[in-house]
Amino acid sequence: MATSATPRPRLPYSVMEELAAAIGSQQQLAQAMGIPASTLTRWKSASHLTQEESDRVARIARVVDISRVLMLGDLDATRQWLTTPHDLLDGESPLQQAATETGARDVEHLVGRLRHGVFG
Repeated sequence: MATSATPRPRLPYSVMEELAAAIGSQQQLAQAMGIPASTLTRWKSASHLTQEESDRVARIARVVDISRVLMLGDLDATRQWLTTPHDLLDGESPLQQAATETGARDVEHLVGRLRHGVFG
């Protein structure tokens, strides 16, 4: 019996702009997503992102959101924390780590540890 697949939600490009503003720039967002900055320009011409692009954006947004909670809502502190290399992330910044799903999970784990006072 064949079933029809329900279309998965795709994010509008405007979400990318909001996320870039939260991080600091589109260049930083592109680096965090592991894509060339020119790809963001190409995505802008489409009204919605593909499912894969939406997943990448959602992953970065998740890391930004938990980081903002860690920094008690201070966006400047969040940006600084996201872009500063950390020994606990093998010398990479949280945004660099978040370029992959596994890296994003490592950042989430680190944030959880920091929120509970486990620093090592």
